[in-house]
Amino acid sequence: MSRLWHPALPRTLLAALCLCAGPGGAVASSSAATEHGSKPSTEGGEAAPVQGLDPRVVNIAVLVAPVVDQGKLSGYLYLSVNLKAVTETGAAKIKVDLPLIQDAFLRALYAHPIERRIAESGDVEAALAADLKAASTGLIDEASLEALEVLSVVRVPL
Repeated sequence: MSRLWHPALPRTLLAALCLCAGPGGAVASSSAATEHGSKPSTEGGEAAPVQGLDPRVVNIAVLVAPVVDQGKLSGYLYLSVNLKAVTETGAAKIKVDLPLIQDAFLRALYAHPIERRIAESGDVEAALAADLKAASTGLIDEASLEALEVLSVVRVPL
């Protein structure tokens, strides 16, 4: 059992929980339920149309990227990413290929870890977006992807 314990584990779990909670603070909110496909019902029991959700947006809730300082691991970045397709058909294709896209993103993030000085600067979102966009070139047709947006980044030091 002691092999599974690491001193950074509580901080890592707390950071992941905070990232999942989002700006509202509640992990299981009604808006989170609508993002995952369940729709609020009306009085007659019918599903009410969800307002404000763009069907062209595909969300990747959590990606973990290592942060290094002089070649040594110094922490992790927990990030949330939105992929916005040009059409709903393009979003459906992205959803089908999502496991391959997530795998490519993680491979790119671990092949080229983020330097600590970049992780602590204000340019970390732009650097991450550029790395992820480059990693998606073979998987997502550039004409079908309108935007790749890094929504939030939480840095957790070791």
